[in-house]
This record gives sequence, C-alpha cells and structure tokens, in this order.
Amino acid sequence: MNTQRCTISLRIWHPTKPADVIVDGVGITPKITQTAGDKRTTPKGKELGGIYESSYCSFPLLSTEKSDSSVSDGLLSAIKMIDNCGCFFDEINQTGGKVEIFLGIFFHSNSGDEIHHDTLSDLGRLGVNLSLDLYCEDD
Repeated sequence: MNTQRCTISLRIWHPTKPADVIVDGVGITPKITQTAGDKRTTPKGKELGGIYESSYCSFPLLSTEKSDSSVSDGLLSAIKMIDNCGCFFDEINQTGGKVEIFLGIFFHSNSGDEIHHDTLSDLGRLGVNLSLDLYCEDD
C-alpha cells in the first residue's frame, strides 16, 4: 500500500456511562474523555456552553509514519490491544452505546489494501464497528 501515514484509535460512545467507567473497562490511557451531563469544554478547559449529551472516549492505539506495513497489519495489531475487552464492549453495545475502531489513512496517490475476512470476523466477535477516513495529501 502506498500509505504515508495511518492512525488507528478506539472510540466509544455511551448515553449514560461515565467516561471513567469506560476508561476502566478498556484499560488504555485515553486521549479524549467526555461524560454525559458534564459541561462542554475545549481541550484546554474553556467552557463552550451546553452539556455533553452522551459520554465519549477516544483511545489512540497505533500511528505509523511512512511505514511499509499494511493497513491490515496495523488493524491486526490494534485488535490484539483490545482483544480482552469483548465482554465490556458487549455491555456497551447492549446498553445503547457504540464501539468502533477509527482508521485514518493518509496517502499521496492511488492506493489500496485488503482487509482479510478473519480480521473483520475478529472485529465482529468483539462487537466493534470499523470507521474509515481516507485523506489524500497534496505534495
């Protein structure tokens, strides 16, 4: 794959669970946490007005710079990092939340990759959706 960069993160939304409960359930240090009912703020803590309607946590899992590894390889590595969270993810999904792997792919030209069905099955077994953002960077 002709990829410049790839970022993979775990993102979780829930209508009522506090962010600290989500963080404890995942066991990875988050980049972003927001708890339903708390005042909305900027990353620096300035109030924006209103409250968060649901809880949200984002956990960085993997970032590559000009790597020869494929997106599929990165996705497999990310799945291994969260493989022990399946029961917690089931609880999130069954109580109105959503769990996803966010995959941001940055490239300079026509590019492609294959995600093996076993990898997709692993995501399904964990109850994790796959979200893709593709970015074409200008030279």
